[in-house]
Amino acid sequence: MPQKRFFQHIRDLSFEEKLVMWGALFSFASAFLPWYRDIDRFGTGFQFLGITGPLYLVGLFFAALGLTIFGTLFIKRVQQKILAFGFQMTNFYLLSAGFLLFLLILTNSVYFHENFGVNITSKEFRFGMLMGFIGVGLLFIGAFLQRRSRGLTLDVEDILPDNAAQKPLVELPERPHQPLDSSPGTSQNIERQKSEYDEQGRIL
Repeated sequence: MPQKRFFQHIRDLSFEEKLVMWGALFSFASAFLPWYRDIDRFGTGFQFLGITGPLYLVGLFFAALGLTIFGTLFIKRVQQKILAFGFQMTNFYLLSAGFLLFLLILTNSVYFHENFGVNITSKEFRFGMLMGFIGVGLLFIGAFLQRRSRGLTLDVEDILPDNAAQKPLVELPERPHQPLDSSPGTSQNIERQKSEYDEQGRIL
């Protein structure tokens, strides 16, 4: 059944890939949870989800990148599209995590600025934004460990081209070999050396 194959695929993921997977899920889910609350005791103010409010595009980036990263672990077509842009998967995860962290810092710099909101004393950091930070942290850790493990297990096939491992490092030109009897003067030289050896034996 497809459901069994999906969970089997999750179990087959490495520890680093599982960290990336959870980071992608947390980042995606955080976009639909509350990020910011500014409501005083009189009920005046706002509460924004990741995909609502003046910075809704940040939440959309979180949802899109989280879904894309999750897709690279389970859908070959998504992974091939990322590789077609010239990115290695570990580099893509690191860049995505860095970009999402930049968006989180930018969002907090706006929400918690003194000129934003109704009441500066009632501003609250909501659990959706906390989940976003956790997701970005898991992406960073998973991508870093994956890159480190890949560096430790790097072999010749990852460095050389596909056909290079089958070729010798130094190619020597082939020299034609002729039979001993076909060389000119070979038989005469052998007879002459034999006769010189016999003469030396008689003298001794």
